[in-house]
This record gives sequence, structure tokens and C-alpha cells, in this order.
Amino acid sequence: MSIIFLNSNSQSFGVIGEPYFSETPATPTSYRTSSTTFSWWYKNSYDDNSGKARAIITKIYNDNQILFTCHVYLENGNVLAFSGYKQR
Repeated sequence: MSIIFLNSNSQSFGVIGEPYFSETPATPTSYRTSSTTFSWWYKNSYDDNSGKARAIITKIYNDNQILFTCHVYLENGNVLAFSGYKQR
């Protein structure tokens, strides 16, 4: 997995493991969701920092789009949060 920072031409990259997958079916009042949780052993290209983080990616499937959130929990207690969508 990589997190790329386009403005600074740098990235955090590494391998993932220990995956856990879950899904919730759609109901009359909610959309279908899926979640993937995994460990990420990363290294930064812009400094010598490396470590292990825990990440959770959640997808929400509505009629026209797939919405997503990604939370990366770092060892120092910081949390990186990303969100977006993809047209179907």
C-alpha cells in the first residue's frame, strides 16, 4: 500500500498483512457496506521514519456511487483520515 503526497512528491509505502473482511447487506433503510481492516508496515520516502499502523477501509455502495473512508491509526496516536467516491 502507498499513500502518495503529490504536492511534495513523497510517499509512505509498505506491505500489508493480517487482513479482516466484513460485509453488511443492504436493507430497506440502509446501503450495503464492506470493511477491510489490516496492519501496514510502512516506511516514509521523505524521512527515515518507519513503523506499523492499523488501517480500516470502509465502502458504502449506494445507487450511483461507491463512497469510501480510510482511517490509518499510527503508533504515535495520530490518525490519518481520507474519504472519496467512485462513480459506478
